[in-house]
Formats: sequence, structure tokens, C-alpha cells
Amino acid sequence: MENNRGKKKFKSLRLKTSPLYLDLVNVRLERRWDGLDALQKVRSKFGDSAKYVDLAAEERSLDAIFMDYKPNVEVEVPVPPAILETLTGLAGPLDQEPGDWFILEARLLLAKMYFTCGKRTEAMTILKDMFLHELQPEAGWPIHAIRLLAECTSLRGWALQQLISTSEHWQAEAPAALEVLQQAADVLLVYFQELTVAVNPSAAGGKPANASAIVISPWMEAAVHHMPLLHLLLGDTASAVEVLRAILRVAENPFSKTLRLSAARQLALLLLRAPHIYTAPPAPPPPTATVTQSSSMPRVHPTLNRPEHLHPDHQAEELVLVLTIAEGLVRQEAVQSRFPNDRPVYEKWHEHVSAVYDLAVLALGTFGKSHLVDLLEQSMRFSFDNEHIWLQFGLALISGGQYDRACMVLKHCLQQYPESKSAALMLCKLYINHIPNADEAISFAEKVVEQYPAMAAGRLALGLAYALQARKQMTHSVREGFAAKAIASLQAACERDPRNPACALHCALQMATQRRVTEAMVLVLNILQMDPTHHDALWLLILLQTSLKNYVEALTACTGALDEYPGDMAFVKLKVEIEATTSGVASALVAAKATLNLAAEGAEPVSEGQCELWLLFTDLFLQNGQFEDASSCFKKVPDNLSAQSLYYRGRLLAHELRLDDAKNCFTSALATNPAHVDCMLALAGLHFNQDNSPMAEQYISQALALNPGNHIAWRHRGSVLRAQGEHERAADCFVNALQLEARAPVAPFTDITLQL
Repeated sequence: MENNRGKKKFKSLRLKTSPLYLDLVNVRLERRWDGLDALQKVRSKFGDSAKYVDLAAEERSLDAIFMDYKPNVEVEVPVPPAILETLTGLAGPLDQEPGDWFILEARLLLAKMYFTCGKRTEAMTILKDMFLHELQPEAGWPIHAIRLLAECTSLRGWALQQLISTSEHWQAEAPAALEVLQQAADVLLVYFQELTVAVNPSAAGGKPANASAIVISPWMEAAVHHMPLLHLLLGDTASAVEVLRAILRVAENPFSKTLRLSAARQLALLLLRAPHIYTAPPAPPPPTATVTQSSSMPRVHPTLNRPEHLHPDHQAEELVLVLTIAEGLVRQEAVQSRFPNDRPVYEKWHEHVSAVYDLAVLALGTFGKSHLVDLLEQSMRFSFDNEHIWLQFGLALISGGQYDRACMVLKHCLQQYPESKSAALMLCKLYINHIPNADEAISFAEKVVEQYPAMAAGRLALGLAYALQARKQMTHSVREGFAAKAIASLQAACERDPRNPACALHCALQMATQRRVTEAMVLVLNILQMDPTHHDALWLLILLQTSLKNYVEALTACTGALDEYPGDMAFVKLKVEIEATTSGVASALVAAKATLNLAAEGAEPVSEGQCELWLLFTDLFLQNGQFEDASSCFKKVPDNLSAQSLYYRGRLLAHELRLDDAKNCFTSALATNPAHVDCMLALAGLHFNQDNSPMAEQYISQALALNPGNHIAWRHRGSVLRAQGEHERAADCFVNALQLEARAPVAPFTDITLQL
């Protein structure tokens, strides 16, 4: 049966209404202790309430200690003798029940002092004797008494939570701590509700309190913060989520914003970290009342349960809703002033801003990037001088495909923070992966290497930048010079981080392009020892095996790669090319047909995989002289203006002797992809057949500038030179073509993209 012993003693008392007493209430509420001196001078006019002036004086003495000192269960500090003596006298004998509000407040203040000084046992004894668990704020309670009750219950819950964290039987003791934390949360939210009334001129019943002067002690919110944490310690994530949801359902008021913001952050983090146990919140009850009877929160505060409010049905929807609440609170309350006096408040809200936008980046990066740029752009007005937010904004722009703007943002960030290696490396990545500009990439990579010579990432970026520069050179000697620099930088990266597969892969790739096949093979095998399923390492291994003419080993590796990556078009094409080289085009066609269903069932989208396969069939039929079949396959490819599609359309038109149309297709393909070597060689062949050797020579030279190891281009050059009567030079070209063909892979090494 419920014990109402505590409630009976205080139920009928009402707040005094004399102007002086109301002034005292506001002084205590706002902690405006300089105003207490004036009230002490007119103490005699308080009558029976004069003792509250003395109690306020002791509260002022204790307040400085309480606001600056955080209680610790293992460390005690001396109790101020003067405050202890006065409060003990005001509180009366502790073995007697408090008979009025004054004694109740005095004892609550005494318990608060003991907690502040780390004397947990004495404080909990006082609260236990007062039947604290039976006290529930009701209409008529003085607001400063509710505040004291909220502080004491919060501190008691904190102490219990700390005790069970070091106890061997903490799981058995946790329910008692949760009960205390629950009461503290109930009282705190009632206190916030009463504060809203106290600062409202129409509802205060007298002079309203100054809302901006009211300070909410962090320990008053500690109970609500620790309640979900304790549920998590018990392994009850669902209860922790429900507690946080209940906090967010509470109607917002000016004093609960920090609490709601912290709850939103905690809930968003839980939703991100524990998606496997997600359960949608229950549907709201019919809107018949505005008072909730939830066991997780107070019984007396209004909640936001109305049918027009959004009810999330899945994790992504609730996560976006929670972060929208948090972002709204941050935008309302964030302090942008940089004046020294506002620095503490600015730093507090700046921490909230950074945390909320970091969670938003994680959420939108996981579930969709559609609003990521807009969200982070709004964050810049709160944190424009924060490197982390600048970097997040730059990453959001990159993920949204706004590469030019991302460059501007990251360059500005690097200008503000010259030692930011993250900004410099992100710029290198942009100029290598998205906006090919080798000069800019080299410039930023060199800055990173200069500032951080021991960091492998800088050497890797510099090596890739040199490799990109080498691919663009038209002169053989210059290209070889940049390739040598690329290999040197990538080898240095491998020395600094031997277990980084990216360093080893790109170093092996550059060695392969320089025909240092044996050294490249060693690096690739090292990568596959660390990660046997590394996609690009498997791809490069197969190319290296074909370069060494180890076709059986290459075919075995390719089959294993397709088992690991079923339907992957890179491996499908390699397998067909190997079959064509070893067994002829007819056998390759059989292998390609067998792979068709496999690719359609693979991980890639069917439309993209089918498109590439039909182009592959087109190529094989053209090689086998089956032009009608090639045309039929090409017609199944969706119309597009990709360089590869235009190339095959041009080949079919050339077979139909529509040479001008074929030239237009090849030229359009080069406009789409200026590095399409096959188009250059096709145009060279057309011009050569039309006795236009100079134009043929021009296209062949462009192809060799891009890929000097292309044996087909050298053979074409030999044919052109022979037609021009330069037999000695032609013979050299044919010999060079034979030598290159002897160690050429079935597909160019440059098919592997340079990616940082």
C-alpha cells in the first residue's frame, strides 16, 4: 500500500503572496544574491517568513561551492563549519519529521551541502529519513523547494549510480538507482514547467522572474542523462531508447531545450549504432488528454501527442526526425557572439553544434545525401572558424558532385589553417579523382610531404599525382621521368606504411606500366596475402599473369575472382579476352554466352551489366567476321553517347562502307573521351585506306603518346611507313611491335583507374 506520510505534511500549504516574500523567491530562483543584501536590511518586515531570509543567506554561501565543485564518491572535501552549524540549527533534529516547508527546505539544503562535499552517506541518511521517495511536487509547492528537491534527487541518483558501477552486485542494485533517477527526472521536468509559469507576467501572480538570469545546474539534468546510460549498462537498449523518446515527447519550454538537445543527440547515436534492434515507437493514443501516464517520465507534464504530428515507422525516418529537432534547437540557441564575456556560452553551444552536425553527416551519409550540403551550409554560420566543420562541408560538396565548389571551400580552409593535412589531402583527392589536374595535385601533395615527411598518405598522393602527370605527357622522355618519380614516391609510401594495400597496389601498377612485371607481381601477392579478396589486386594479378603469358594461371585466377565477385564485368571481360587469346574467338563466344546469365544475376545493376555484355558480344562477333550477329547485338544496347558505344557504331558503319559516318562516330567518341586509343587507331586505319598517310600518322602518334606500349599502334605505324617507302623505319616499328606483343597483357594496365 502506498505510504502517504510525506504527502500529508505538505499537501495543504500554499505559497505566500506578500511582495517581499515574492522578491525573496525571485532572488533565490535567479541566484541574484546581490539583491539579498537589500532584503536582509528589511528582515523585520518579513514577520514569520524572516527565517527564509536566513535560509537564503546560507544557500548563497553554499551556492558558490556547489556551482564550482563536482561531487566525487571517492574524494571528500571539508564541510564548511559555519554553514554546517547554521543549517543544522535551521533543520532541527533529524530524527523528527519536518513540520513545515522551512524545515523541509533546510534539510534539503543540508543534504545538498553533504553531497557537494562528497559525504554521500550523511546526505542519503537525511533524504531517507525525509521519505524523499514519497515526495511528489503538487500545486502550491514553492518553486525554490521544487528546485531543491530536483537537485537532491538528482544527486542521490548520481551517487547510487556511481556506487553500483563499483559494486559486484550492481545488476541487483540497479533497479533501486533507476527508481531514484526516475523520480529525479519527474521532479526536474515539473520544475521546468513551474519555471515557465514563474517567468510569465500573466501567470506569475506577481513580479515575474528574469528568465535569462535563471541558471540550471548541470547536476539537475544529470539524472535524466544517467537513466538511459544505466539501461544500456544493463543491456536494455530498448528501454534506453524509450526513455529518450519520452523526453522528446515532452512539450518544449524555454528551460528544457538543453535537456531535449542532449536527449536528441543520445537517441540519434543509439539509432545509428544499434539498427539491428530497432523497434518503431508505439502509435500515439487518441487525443483525449494532454497528460501522459508514462512510467518513464513525470505524470503531470504536457506532452506532444497529437494526430497531426509525425509518427516514424522506420529507423531512417525517426533518425531524421530526431536530428531535425536537434538541429532546430541548435539554430535557435547557438551563440554567435565572439566577445570574451560570451566565450563560455559560445563554447558550450559550439560543442552542441559540432556534435549535431557530425551526427547529421553520419545519418545522411548512411541513408541518403540529398540534404547534406544544405544542412552543413547552414552550420557554417555557427562555426565558420572551425576547421572540422569546414572539412565536413567540403566532404558534403564532394559527395554531392559539386567538385568546383568543394575546391573553393577546401582552399579557403587551407588558407585559414595552413597546417591542415586533411584539407590538403582532400584537395589532392579532388584533383586526382574528380577534376584531373596533375599540377594542382602535385602542389598540394608536396605541401603535405614537406610538413609531414613521415606520413604515408602524403607520399601516396604525390605518387598518384606524378602518375597522372605521366599519363598526360606526349614526349616519351618526359613521361618516363614522371613515371620514375611516381614509383619513387609510392615506394616511399610503402616503406612508411607496409600494410597499406593502396600504397602497394599503385606502386605495383606503375611498375607494371614500366614493364617491371616481376617486382609488380611481388607487391600484388603481398596485398593478396593480407586480403585475398582485394578486387583491384586480383585484377592486376590477372593482367600480370597474361603479360607473362601464364594464361592457365590467369584463367584460374579469373575464375576464382568471378566466384568472389559474380557478374563483375571487369573479370568477365578478362576471362573472355583470355579465352579468345588461348582458344580463339569462337571459344570466347561460348564462354561469354555462358557468363551472360551469371552477370545478370550478379551484384551490378542488370541494365548496366547487360549493356557491357552486349558490347562485348559485338566486339567478339566483329573479330570473328560475323557482322550481322554483331549488328544484332549492338542494337540491344540502349542508345547513348558514351565513347565505347560510339566506337562500336563507327566500326559497324565502316563495315557497311559508310566511311564518313564512321569517321564522325570516331571523332565524337574522341570528343567524349580524348584518351580513347582504339578510336585513334580506327581513324588512322580509315585515313590510311583512303591514302591519307599524314593524317593516319598523326592519329597513330597521338595513340602512342598516350600508350607507348600498344603493339597494335606500332604495327600500324610500320604499315604507314612501309607505304611511304621508309622500309628501315618500318622494320624497326614491326620489331618493336613484336617485342611489345610478347609481353603485353590482354588488356592495358591503364584500365585500372588512379584513385586516391
